[in-house]
Amino acid sequence: METLFTVDSARVRLTWSGPRPAPPAVAPMAVTVLAAEDLRVTTAGGSHAIALEEETTYLVLVEGRDDQAVVLEHRDPVVTSGLASANEGRVLHGRIRVGSQAGRIRFDVRSGSTTLFRLEMDVLPTKLNGAEVSAMRSEVEAAAAGLAVAALRPTTVAVERGGEVPSVPVWLAALGQSVERLAEAVREIDRRPVLDAARSVSGQRPGRIRRPSAETWRAARRRGLAGPTLPARPAHLSSDTPAHRWLAARLGVVAHRLRVLLRHEGARRSSARRERVARDLRALLAEVDSLRKGTLMETVGARAPSVPPLVLRRHPVYAAAYDALRQLDRGIDLRSGSLDVATQDLAVLFETWVALAVVRVFADVLGAEPPARPFGVDAVGTDVRLRRGRSHGVRLQGRGMDVEIVNNPRFPAPPALLTQRPDLLVTIRHGGTTRRVVLDAKYRRDDSAAYRRRHGAAGPPEDALGTLHRYRDAIVEGPPVEIAAALFPGTADDAFFRSRLWTSLGSLGVGAIPFRPGDLGALTRFVADLTE
Repeated sequence: METLFTVDSARVRLTWSGPRPAPPAVAPMAVTVLAAEDLRVTTAGGSHAIALEEETTYLVLVEGRDDQAVVLEHRDPVVTSGLASANEGRVLHGRIRVGSQAGRIRFDVRSGSTTLFRLEMDVLPTKLNGAEVSAMRSEVEAAAAGLAVAALRPTTVAVERGGEVPSVPVWLAALGQSVERLAEAVREIDRRPVLDAARSVSGQRPGRIRRPSAETWRAARRRGLAGPTLPARPAHLSSDTPAHRWLAARLGVVAHRLRVLLRHEGARRSSARRERVARDLRALLAEVDSLRKGTLMETVGARAPSVPPLVLRRHPVYAAAYDALRQLDRGIDLRSGSLDVATQDLAVLFETWVALAVVRVFADVLGAEPPARPFGVDAVGTDVRLRRGRSHGVRLQGRGMDVEIVNNPRFPAPPALLTQRPDLLVTIRHGGTTRRVVLDAKYRRDDSAAYRRRHGAAGPPEDALGTLHRYRDAIVEGPPVEIAAALFPGTADDAFFRSRLWTSLGSLGVGAIPFRPGDLGALTRFVADLTE
């Protein structure tokens, strides 16, 4: 490892070490100054184009220059879990792991309670290029909102708001970004509300009643005008307006949804990341509750109009609150935009994209219509994922064949020794014959020279190939598995088609298929041979 860059200030020095990215994989590193303090950034070789790479471990050393403890903080506690402090907190050192992520990563450097500066760097993919990652995210998000994003991960991407109902992770990102603006608008409304004329029954002297109401006429007919007062409905200004009731109702919906998410997250197995998500949910809920219970929103009636009143769009302060709440109802479009959203690990994203793309490839080969939302979607707390198991399998028919594709089926241990759970199980029925194929998504790839000598091309790691052997031989329930293949982010060139990874699919029943956005040819060729 070499020192990639250092950041010096009067109070702290940060040293970041790791392998230098490959020349094509460079992007500018930005250091955003959050405090009025001069910083000096020194990069390796004088270059200011520093970026991090996915699945790479970096060494970090932060040295304080005064008596205050130093902190390197990231919102995701998993990222900084490898750091340790020494010298009474004045030295921080250890490993930073970004995992299989791509996007923008941010760290705050603090001395005591003061934030000195923020580091912002790009984390670049190594097995796919940026365009392929963007295409993969867009295709996955188009299949079902929320599959490509997450509530909390090391990196974020800037996205635009679309037109569909947003998923839970996008909804939380939008709420986190808009809650400050929403709070400012609601509190300004509380200080200077727009009041409406209202009428309510009260007792008045007969001589002061200008517009007798139905209650006034009934009382006058019953007891005459001799009494000191009669019931009337005089006009008065009130804060119980349709606009305030609409805002109060929407804030109630937001608070209810946050409480449901907190309950679901609390029922899941605890982890550092889930504890941080729950903490963020509680903070958002406390802020929303303070807007509901500490303002005039607490005093309005319960009947809210279904259509937002015009004042919510015409009055500047009301429009700010209206826009902040309405943006929670808007979806996500994974293009460059203004909303920062955490994204799934590339390994998870690749597996999800593979499952959806395999359905498309089989549908194209068979001439069948693929379902709009293959497998269906489960939302568990703040996580969104494809449904698993045989009851949610996809069925395609064409060319006299019936094809079933099951995502993550589970084969219990007996009669085998171990429980088996491949990514995809494909069953092809044609006439009286049944063929079964396992397709396993493997985002990992071995590019070493020794691996290429043994197998003829880069491919999935050898332990993944061993897993394929196990799937082929250990899944004994039902018809035998004929072929087990790994789908990995490789290149389908002539060298690969000559490699043992490809030729062993026919001779051994175990091998690999390169598969990436924009390059589905190898799998299409494999499926065409399988269904001929």
